Amino acid sequence: MPAIRQEGVLRVLVVNPDSPIGREFLWLEGEHAGGLEGEILEAFARDQGLRLAWERVRSWEALLPAFQRGSADLMAGAVTVTPARERVARFTSETFPTRHVVVNRAPQPPIESLEALRQQTVGSVRGTSYVAAVAAAGVPAARIRDGFVVRELLPALAAGTISAYVVGLETAVLDRRRDPALQIGLCLGARGRFAFGVRPDAPRLHAALDAHLTELRRTPAWNRLVVRYFGASALEILERAGRE
Repeated sequence: MPAIRQEGVLRVLVVNPDSPIGREFLWLEGEHAGGLEGEILEAFARDQGLRLAWERVRSWEALLPAFQRGSADLMAGAVTVTPARERVARFTSETFPTRHVVVNRAPQPPIESLEALRQQTVGSVRGTSYVAAVAAAGVPAARIRDGFVVRELLPALAAGTISAYVVGLETAVLDRRRDPALQIGLCLGARGRFAFGVRPDAPRLHAALDAHLTELRRTPAWNRLVVRYFGASALEILERAGRE
């Protein structure tokens, strides 16, 4: 932190901040940032008397190599904590939970059991952890439709091409804002988290950012941020996902 304060700049590495799905977490307009994580970092920088400088990479595959060889102090923008990433960065407490969830649409009952899921025609995305979670849940291969990209799942469900789909919690919450008839049911697999990844040689920065997140969660401002970017129902859904 002394070196960062002396320069007056906090350098943040982000992946494709103009992605439509990612805007709820972080978007950039000039030097200004928005989204859940963007607002958190802007407030932190103000408290510390710093200016944010953004470094961009085009793909998730490029994130870790860029972080290891680059000058960024931290990485942000819906970065999932994984063992590979923990080997090159020290992560803060979560900015948002993530896990696989089952989505279907009223008037059908929500899917709350593995038995019910195995009776569905389930949409997913080939080559992702989503389709692996569907297979691990015991859904017969004949009932899995994995030829979609993420943005096609909601229209396919509305059209009746599939009767359910499995995605990350954050995507399901956003889809529900677009279609209030959606129901978020069964959680699959372990709970994960998005967090800020800090350089291992910057323990004071990690401690300061982690303290900022901890304090924010104790205030009404946290709930306001979640509702602003993910809708009023997100608070209840996140609480339930954390319990299961």
